[in-house]
Amino acid sequence: MRHALAALALAALGLACAPAGPGWTYTPPEVVEAGALFARLLPTKDGELVLANFWASW
Repeated sequence: MRHALAALALAALGLACAPAGPGWTYTPPEVVEAGALFARLLPTKDGELVLANFWASW
């Protein structure tokens, strides 16, 4: 049973580390000043909430 779980974990790890596929590219976000960043984080509609990953913006 342990060997099967270890093999399954290794297979999942291999799939997680595999390339995303042909034609996939990562476009980094543009660098903006603090004022522009806060303006982008403001909700644009009533009742809308904004979730931001601040590590990505540093």
